[in-house]
Amino acid sequence: MPLAALAGGLAVVATLTACGVASAPGRPLGRPESSRAGTPGTPAAPRHGGLPSIAPGAPRRRPDGGPVPGRWSGARGPGTAHRPVGRAPAARTGAAATAGALFAWALGRPPMGTGAAFRAASPAPARGDRTNAGHRAHAGVYTVPRGHRPGRPLTTTADLATLPALEALKHFNGYLVSYARLGPWVDGMGYHEGHRGPALELLANTHAQAVGAKMDFSPAAGWRPWYDQPRGHPEGGLYTEHLYFISPARIGRAMSPDAASDLTAWSGFAAANRSATALYRDLGPDPGGRARQYGPPGRGLRVLVDAQRHVVGLVALWPADLPEGWRPWFDQPRGAPVRDALLGRVYTQHLWLVDPRSLTA
Repeated sequence: MPLAALAGGLAVVATLTACGVASAPGRPLGRPESSRAGTPGTPAAPRHGGLPSIAPGAPRRRPDGGPVPGRWSGARGPGTAHRPVGRAPAARTGAAATAGALFAWALGRPPMGTGAAFRAASPAPARGDRTNAGHRAHAGVYTVPRGHRPGRPLTTTADLATLPALEALKHFNGYLVSYARLGPWVDGMGYHEGHRGPALELLANTHAQAVGAKMDFSPAAGWRPWYDQPRGHPEGGLYTEHLYFISPARIGRAMSPDAASDLTAWSGFAAANRSATALYRDLGPDPGGRARQYGPPGRGLRVLVDAQRHVVGLVALWPADLPEGWRPWFDQPRGAPVRDALLGRVYTQHLWLVDPRSLTA
């Protein structure tokens, strides 16, 4: 920007300040307080699920009225990213607000800190079109717990000797935060956790550890030999496929939280799921490049196996023309399925059992 124009802007600042036109404390420049709040003196409405405006010296508050201890991550609903939010900048008032806006305009950037808290992340998707993009661990987006050292994997294949804790899985499978218990305890299976409708369900024991996973299939799509039920006998109107991380005979209410899993080797996992995996074969690399997919020659649960033959995750696939429609826990946004060499256009849902950052391509 030419220096003459910048000097002219500073002259405008001085003139506005002298005339008392500069914005009042705690209010965005050029916007009347009544346009942002219901009554004078009330905080401005939050933008994109972020923090409300903060007047000078006022305590930090969440939209629900609670205090904000340091950094705050606003959950915007199932299937959306949980991104850390930086501290809101202190409100600029009077000439400082006007000068900040003019300098921002001169640099070609939006003014910051003029009374409204701006999120460091992108605005939320449009209402009704939430995506799972923020929860795709293979895309490098994670919900990291407080106190964790950045760049250090949360879990590695060394942790597969025992069953993974559900709480740990949520850190790199963000959609799990919206999962709920779907029914009572079933011996040899545990509790089913997930959503009604097309979703990869988790099986959990009484210690809140994952002991397996389940996928449902409509009889209209036909029967496959790796399904749990015999041909022509769906259960509850559906065929199902269960894959277990430990032998079903060892899943009980009194099982130990230190029970050894069958995830440390593909051979042991296949033996524990022989009825389902008898027809499984190597289907090639997973799109993320961190593992290979082993699965049946048709619709079914696929197993993610790393270079050392550890079972590091599962992936479920649904046809793009699924009658139930798109779901926010799918890996892809609505209307953007991917092409699978075996099944054509599909939506996918990954379940990682270790932090993908610990896996090498």
